[in-house]
Amino acid sequence: MNALTALNNENVRDPAGVYRHLKSLGIEHIQFIPVVERQSDDGAIARAPQLDIPKSNDQMTRWSVDPYDYGHFLCEVFDEWSCNDIGSVFIQGFEEHLNAWFGNPANLCVYSETCGRGLALDYNGDVYSCDHYVYPQYKLGNILNSEFSKFVEDPDQIQFGQDKSKSLSSRCLKCTYRFACNGGCPKHRFVMNSADDLPTNYLCPGYKMFFDHADDALQILKQAMHRHRPVGEIKAQFRRRAVDYAKVKGKIGRNDPCPCRSGNKFKQCCGR
Repeated sequence: MNALTALNNENVRDPAGVYRHLKSLGIEHIQFIPVVERQSDDGAIARAPQLDIPKSNDQMTRWSVDPYDYGHFLCEVFDEWSCNDIGSVFIQGFEEHLNAWFGNPANLCVYSETCGRGLALDYNGDVYSCDHYVYPQYKLGNILNSEFSKFVEDPDQIQFGQDKSKSLSSRCLKCTYRFACNGGCPKHRFVMNSADDLPTNYLCPGYKMFFDHADDALQILKQAMHRHRPVGEIKAQFRRRAVDYAKVKGKIGRNDPCPCRSGNKFKQCCGR
């Protein structure tokens, strides 16, 4: 089973609870989608930043995720997944990031250098540039009047996809992790850093938090896969790594929760 899980301002604060609940349902494939929506001046949901120009005092809806909470969520789930669930639970975002650490181009449009291949088809046959851009300005036509393949190769659609890489802020262009996210989805690029620069992605602090946290682990996982090491051996290495890190931070009591996040006490898990 596959679960597309929307992360809002409430559930994003309980990473272990959300992740373990999905596992308890027998779900093996997980997509975490952060809810990011701005409010316009009249209180309605704002459109894409290309249509509603970002302002320094833009307000987020109360259900939108905080970027730092989102980063913390990814870090916590990654740590539990790497110690216990590699090979049995497949999380789309982590697979994409590992793919980037291998030096491969992204499969998911959010992290790819360009976009434009994920068109949206409405119930009445109308075709739009993207499911994040279902606005009249991005309507390409209707499948009742033209073949779908023609919309993909439409010059306006090709330009739409290329604009993603051409609208990166100076901060993005200098970022160490540009290869991993490529500025994220253009619809989330509305944080103004300065008047003479392009906006950056609202989720950028969360992305950077996660990449800083997971960099070493992704390098380890990359090397392990290159050497075709067994999954059990890889998870055991990550569990030892988690325990060693916890020991550096402070003493681990026998009755404390195990650092590998198995849910068991240390004495019943990695402390045996």
